[in-house]
Amino acid sequence: MKIWKMISNACAHLSIVWSLMLLTFYVTDRYNDKMAFINHDMTKGLVTVLAASTLVCAVYLLLLRGRALLLRLCLSIPASLAAIASAVLLAVDRIVPRYILFTYDDVKAVLAVLAVTSIAASLLLIVLDRRALRRASDES
Repeated sequence: MKIWKMISNACAHLSIVWSLMLLTFYVTDRYNDKMAFINHDMTKGLVTVLAASTLVCAVYLLLLRGRALLLRLCLSIPASLAAIASAVLLAVDRIVPRYILFTYDDVKAVLAVLAVTSIAASLLLIVLDRRALRRASDES
C-alpha cells in the first residue's frame, strides 16, 4: 500500500507541473498561433503522460476513505473524463492527417480543461493525503 501511495503522490506533484506547462503552451498559442506549441509532438507526449497521471490521481481520490466524498467525486470524475477525452483526441490525431486536429480551438479548450481539472484533483489529493498522514501520526 505504501508503494501505491508513493506513486499517487508523485503523480499528483508531477501532474501539477505538467498541467502548468500545458497551460503555458495554451496561453502562448492564444497570443501567437504561429508558435504552435499545442500542435508540437512534444506537447502531444506531454498530454499523454498528463492524461495517464491524472487518471492515477482520480482513481486514488476515489479509493481514499474519509470525509469530502462529494468533493472527491466532483473533482475526480471531471478529471478522469478530461483525461479520457484527451486520450481519444490523441488517438484520433494518429488517424487524421498530422498537424490538423490540434489546431482547432475546441481541442485546445479540452486540453486546458484537462490541465485545470488535473491541478484541482492533484491539489485535493495532496491535501487529503497530508491530512490522513497527520491524523495517523496523532493517533499513534
